[in-house]
Amino acid sequence: MDKNSRIVIYKIIFWAVVISLLHLINLSNNLFFHTLVELFSVIIAYVIFLVAWESKTFLENRYLLLIEISCFFFGTLDLLHTLSYERMEIFPVAYIEGVGLTAFKVISRLSADVLSIFTIFSAIVFSEKLHV
Repeated sequence: MDKNSRIVIYKIIFWAVVISLLHLINLSNNLFFHTLVELFSVIIAYVIFLVAWESKTFLENRYLLLIEISCFFFGTLDLLHTLSYERMEIFPVAYIEGVGLTAFKVISRLSADVLSIFTIFSAIVFSEKLHV
């Protein structure tokens, strides 16, 4: 068995263990699993923002910068969605009738979609003027 096939086997075993642990966490404590998965998406959004912020001097295409900076906004809304989960009771007013839980998620996804459409159309319209 060569070194590359060993690495592939180790990766498969690692991800099988990770998925099994996540499944066991979901079965035993749904709140912890929900928080863990949502925080993972928040961390990804913030990392995208940090990469964009540090590379803004190198970017020639400002539309990419707009999308990447908006990831900070979407990550913050996802964080508020995570913290407004009913059984966490961090925002006591937010979980009345489940309004806060759904509102943050819907606002986050809707604003991401609107920004994506806006960026695509503005890139098409202004591409000749900006030489993108």
